[in-house]
Amino acid sequence: MTQGLARCPTEEQRRIVRAMSGYGIPQEDIGTFFDIDAKTLRKQFRNEIDKGSLEATSKVAESLFRIATEGQNVAAAIFWMKARGLAGEAAGRGDAEVL
Repeated sequence: MTQGLARCPTEEQRRIVRAMSGYGIPQEDIGTFFDIDAKTLRKQFRNEIDKGSLEATSKVAESLFRIATEGQNVAAAIFWMKARGLAGEAAGRGDAEVL
């Protein structure tokens, strides 16, 4: 099943794998897209798989942080605090009004 990819992946293929990984598409499905198995995908695109997911998570966190801090969105601020495990700490210290 490894004939779908040249020995040296192109920049376009690397970009696609990075994006698909960031969107949370399973490696098996990404491999199917390129007609290769998941093992070959990981061998050829390890960096793109790892960094694609990190970049996507970072962008979402940045967006949520901006909404929570600039947009006066209380729900986003509460979610941010809960996701970071800080909501209980702030409430316990009497700082909850900071939200």
